[in-house]
Amino acid sequence: MYKRSILFLFLVCMGVMSLTAQTNLEKIRQGVALHEHAQYEAAIKLYDEVIAADDKNVLAYYEKSYSLLMLRKYDESIRLSKSIIESFPGDDNIPNAYINWGTALDYQGKTKDALKVYSKGLKAFPGNYLLHFNKAISYNSRGDKQEAIEELQLALKSNPLHPSSHHVLGIFTAGSNKIAAMLSNLAYLAIQPQATERANYNRERVERIIGLSAEKKDDKNITISLSLPDKKKKENDFSSLELIIGLTAASNHTKEHENETAIERMQRNLEMVFSGLSAGQKDGKGFYWEFYAPFFASLEKEGFRETFVHIMYTSSGAVLNELWLHDNKVKVEAFKKWLAAYKWI
Repeated sequence: MYKRSILFLFLVCMGVMSLTAQTNLEKIRQGVALHEHAQYEAAIKLYDEVIAADDKNVLAYYEKSYSLLMLRKYDESIRLSKSIIESFPGDDNIPNAYINWGTALDYQGKTKDALKVYSKGLKAFPGNYLLHFNKAISYNSRGDKQEAIEELQLALKSNPLHPSSHHVLGIFTAGSNKIAAMLSNLAYLAIQPQATERANYNRERVERIIGLSAEKKDDKNITISLSLPDKKKKENDFSSLELIIGLTAASNHTKEHENETAIERMQRNLEMVFSGLSAGQKDGKGFYWEFYAPFFASLEKEGFRETFVHIMYTSSGAVLNELWLHDNKVKVEAFKKWLAAYKWI
């Protein structure tokens, strides 16, 4: 009888603990929802309730530090982030605590200190793509564009499916290497084509770059603008591919293709781009050749170009494209499955 009573009490205690854990998790979810609607004070109140009930709930501490960051209570966010790192070593939320700490410093104009924090975080968590990404943003904020680009490349090597890294890399590279930037734009659209401002930006960038090299002056004259190869530039040289794009763009203005839809034109132009990447990847050097070229060459080889182009126009709002996507769900799902399984490096 005594043993059964102990067992009963144990089961009751376990039930209460389980109920408390569920309640705390629900409060954190509610807090996150409030945070997403910019109700940071209300979110913090819920996190504090969770912490009062469970002072070892790391997630509640982290979410509170994030809401403090958004409230511009930078010093409080930093103190809490440091406390999380010191009190809960090895927890999955620790890299995010480093990010909040570094971001708060960056917002205070202490970029040099922020970079030190990200480096410290990467020493503890090598290859963390979000730490690399945030470090890139800090480098860029102080004008170190090349260092920022290198950090974004490291982020993508750690997580090739991180859309923001592709997006920002495309922006940072656009001024120095438009073809390399276009590859980042295309990769972003493969991963996150949903109707957003970013998706529209990346699609429009691709459209401009593909058509940028050829301008129709009149019915008889088409001017092709090309960058001359830089003999000193050994890595990420796309001058040959730029020539292919320029010649293909010139054909866009011929009578043969004057009635093409935007999607049909993009399919035809990308056929030449992907073929050029496939042919040049053997001799091409640098991150963009080694990281992006095999991906798009494989996409072409697997027969996904048509599907990819329709996917990249998801954000366009074109009715006919929406109908195609609806009628070809099997092809779309096959592409998504291939993308998820693709080995980038």
